[in-house]
Amino acid sequence: MKLLNLLKTLEKEEYREFEKFLQSPFFKAGDQYLKYYQYLLKQHPSLALDSQDLENAYRRCFGEASFSSSKMYNLLSWLAKHLENFISVKTLLSQPNAELKGMLLVQSLGQRKAGAYFKTRAHATVDEWAGLPIKKTEDYHLLQLLNQEIYFHPTTAKHREHPPYLQSAVEYLDLYYCISKLRYAVVPPRIRTTS
Repeated sequence: MKLLNLLKTLEKEEYREFEKFLQSPFFKAGDQYLKYYQYLLKQHPSLALDSQDLENAYRRCFGEASFSSSKMYNLLSWLAKHLENFISVKTLLSQPNAELKGMLLVQSLGQRKAGAYFKTRAHATVDEWAGLPIKKTEDYHLLQLLNQEIYFHPTTAKHREHPPYLQSAVEYLDLYYCISKLRYAVVPPRIRTTS
């Protein structure tokens, strides 16, 4: 079951963090989800549950008369979806490097038709990343995506003979693939042992 698998990935302190996440007005959809999750935390602090425990918790929270397998499925599905959102947001916010966050911001600005601010932010980000003295493999991939984002933006002129952002995107893509293939080539193969 998806919800149970996701719950098992959480650290102990993240149980309470997810509860706060569910209470956030930005994500809140209804009190029944929070009530159900709080009941699970109180009755099963370790969250070592099986499907019968989840069903019993539903009946305790909302009464025997309100139980139906479709309502239960919808509740568990919604909680799993928001648990995935929680894990994703937490991972994004805890990223030690700003490259991914910068890339997501530029993509978001492009999709929101932020016009001049999109161009300013995108160009500054390209200049910053291109000027890094040491680049990781992933940096070349992000530079490729960033140049591609600028090139395909509706305000970018595409009638030039050699569009600079298209050329840069292709060059960074080539570097990314070349370095990635070299990394795979130097990784020693796993030796299988027979017992």
